[in-house]
Amino acid sequence: MDSLDALWLRERRALQRREVQAWVQGKPGDRHVIEPICRAASEVASELSSFRGTTTIVTSQDMVLALRGDPQFSMNMAAAYRSNAEGFNRNVRHVRRGQLTPTKEQPIWLAWLQSVATEAGSTLSPEKFGNADRGFFPSILAEFELAKENWRRAVQNPPMKLLPQRLNDVFHVIVALPYTDYIVSDDVRFRRLIRSVRQKLPFSTAEPIGSLAELLRRL
Repeated sequence: MDSLDALWLRERRALQRREVQAWVQGKPGDRHVIEPICRAASEVASELSSFRGTTTIVTSQDMVLALRGDPQFSMNMAAAYRSNAEGFNRNVRHVRRGQLTPTKEQPIWLAWLQSVATEAGSTLSPEKFGNADRGFFPSILAEFELAKENWRRAVQNPPMKLLPQRLNDVFHVIVALPYTDYIVSDDVRFRRLIRSVRQKLPFSTAEPIGSLAELLRRL
């Protein structure tokens, strides 16, 4: 990928913090502020907190090896998987009981947004964010809608679980859906999930396609 001069999307949480910062600065949704696209792996790595000032990342291989060797990163990922699994099961129960009404959904959205704002260093009140247009936070809204769709699907399919591999796919799609033209996956169910969520987002989104051959035909 490095030899092809690939462009990179920022890490999910770093990108979401930038969306919040753009809104706080009075430039909601401004891509010049958000800068979702990086031109080198080193730019992506610079926003991963454990790498700041400690590791020189030049290639994507450097970044992957550093992440694999970083015990804190492994702990953070394990905590993220655990937290998502707990939240997933809890919210599936809400959907099953008909409790995820628009009125009750708003506090969940607000808590979701506020957690990113806190990481971004914002001191604005939750009420300020509650009145903001959700479309100004593309990757945060994409994550929220993907989560809701997965909750609904789990009601229809009780054995369904968000395993780490599935979560990894979702984390990648969260940043790709609002900021790229195409998402390539040979997983038919996953492409259906993306298509369902695309319809609920108030901005243009990436189109899911099934193979690299199909991608080349589109380009």
